[in-house]
Amino acid sequence: MLHPYNSLETDNQQIRESLDALGQQYQVRMVTEAEEADIQERLSRFEAFSAYQEVFIYGAVRLASLSSTCYFMVVSLNHQQKGLTAYQGQIPGLTELSYAGLASLGQDYRTVTVRPETSMERLIEYVYPTKVRFEAAPALHRQYRVMASDPQHLKAHLPKAFLMAIQQYEGLSLELQGHDLLARLPEGLARPVADALAGFLVRAAKAG
Repeated sequence: MLHPYNSLETDNQQIRESLDALGQQYQVRMVTEAEEADIQERLSRFEAFSAYQEVFIYGAVRLASLSSTCYFMVVSLNHQQKGLTAYQGQIPGLTELSYAGLASLGQDYRTVTVRPETSMERLIEYVYPTKVRFEAAPALHRQYRVMASDPQHLKAHLPKAFLMAIQQYEGLSLELQGHDLLARLPEGLARPVADALAGFLVRAAKAG
């Protein structure tokens, strides 16, 4: 959700309700200062955030009941707006609050992106097929566009349970960098969005 000039008050209630609900469903704890610094550094490696001027952690909890390291976060994505004329230069931008999940997986999948496929991309794919396809999850191809730096490595090592987890959710935006998984559902800050993202994150962390 976008906020002019960093006015964030309207979303605080939704965020509190979502985090409270997660605390009832999972064993969670607030991240430490050292963990937050580590998360911030890891987020800087993801291409998904490269278009933003600044990315800050607005709040984060660790899903402590999982064997792998798994975080649910509210991130502040800062856009810089350009002036209407060359004389105006840069003007204050907008802040977008969004839920995000970060998990450490057991396997190094190298660089992978998963996102909903547009109608134009689907048409082009018929002529110039480029996305990764999985025989074990044919429905995935109708929902998402999967791209990988090493497709054969991904197909050989990505568990079927991970693919099934992706298929269960609509609108996911995923990026894998080595062992790290970044998951987002850019649909606002309502509790159902947080519930869905946390649910996927738990399933993916257990499968991956």
